[in-house]
Amino acid sequence: MKLTSLSAIKNQRLAQTIIIKYGVVITTLILFIIFSFVSPSFITIKNIFNLINNVAITGILALGLTAVLIVGEYDISFAANATICSIISIALLRLNVPLVPTWLIVVFTGLFIGFVNSLSIIYIGVPSFVSTVGMMSIILGLANTISKGAVISSPRFPPGFTVLGRQIFWGVVPSSVIWFAIITILMIYLLEYTVIGREMYAVGGNKEAAIRVGINVKRIKLLAFIIIGFLSGVCGAIIGSRYGAGNPRIETSFQFPSIVAAFMGAVSLREGLPNPTGTVTAVLLISVIQNGLVLIGAPLFIKEMTLGILMLFSVTVVASMKNGNISSVAMNF
Repeated sequence: MKLTSLSAIKNQRLAQTIIIKYGVVITTLILFIIFSFVSPSFITIKNIFNLINNVAITGILALGLTAVLIVGEYDISFAANATICSIISIALLRLNVPLVPTWLIVVFTGLFIGFVNSLSIIYIGVPSFVSTVGMMSIILGLANTISKGAVISSPRFPPGFTVLGRQIFWGVVPSSVIWFAIITILMIYLLEYTVIGREMYAVGGNKEAAIRVGINVKRIKLLAFIIIGFLSGVCGAIIGSRYGAGNPRIETSFQFPSIVAAFMGAVSLREGLPNPTGTVTAVLLISVIQNGLVLIGAPLFIKEMTLGILMLFSVTVVASMKNGNISSVAMNF
């Protein structure tokens, strides 16, 4: 009788572990099947690539945020960073600056903003949330100054301008999907299969222990902010290329979905730890939900409610894994 009881408990715990660890993957597959039956157009190759294309920028930004969360810090300014980078790209092209130098300047701008964030957080000691909220306000103010608070565009763009954001390859694959795939592979390799990645997890897990084994904590945290700054700059170039315009208010389109994806990623696969594979899985789940809701004609507010529910659910689950320590979920995984 006791053996039967122990076996039942063991099976129950195994089922709970599978549900928690692979719940995001399972939910994505279930919803994909359901929406495919509800709307036959959902499962077409064109719609699948469109589905990924819709969250490519969100996914890249979420991967950058994941790197920062792994080292136990936070960044709320990444979407504003991408916004001002997109405005700068259009503003430079309007001044007839060549395309390649424009994109290099844009990426460097994103890197610089990430670097400035790291200085105040790592070397001065300002809490990351406070520092990056302040940076976000500064960036958005500059973005509105450059654009005069309006959407800016250019009467003409140089050849190759669409290659980052809206060019279609092989008749079906959007260029931003390709960039998202490349960055996903690179980030998974960096964070999961290199010494740098292991050191980043060590710093986020226990900073004091990391110091004792000889890890340069400041250097690792600096690298995390450089990564998110670089990816924000890349996204700024992609946004400018995709829309052919710089919009000072586009930041809201990417910020919250990216945050939701990064936190949901901590639920998936690593059971409480932010990780790039989990983040990408969460991004795809968000895309499936949003695309499916559009296809069935759901009101726009349902999409916003869904993101809020996913955010609360993911933080609650991670908090339970962290023994109720909500602060560790918010700032230090």
